[in-house]
Amino acid sequence: MDPNLKVSCRDFAIFQLKLLINGMKDGMVFTVSFVADLVFKRHGQRRFFYRVLRLSERFDLWLNLHGAARFGRTVTVSVQVTGGRLRPVEGGQVNGMRETQ
Repeated sequence: MDPNLKVSCRDFAIFQLKLLINGMKDGMVFTVSFVADLVFKRHGQRRFFYRVLRLSERFDLWLNLHGAARFGRTVTVSVQVTGGRLRPVEGGQVNGMRETQ
């Protein structure tokens, strides 16, 4: 099996697991923040609600849902505008000039 395929399959499985965890977190945060807003709104205290938001944000940063995207391969495509339309250019040449990176 191609090593790149193994890495892609691993990253896909990790991403799916992170999506599942993120979905469960979102359900919990929705419920807790809704209850916190109803309960503490009457007393003029919103600190618990904002604490829930901060914890949710910290969890999102820790989970790093799209972290594998920065390690993926990127493809550069050269295009030329002709008559208001984009068209790909082979070899990275536009009007006889070589594309620089």
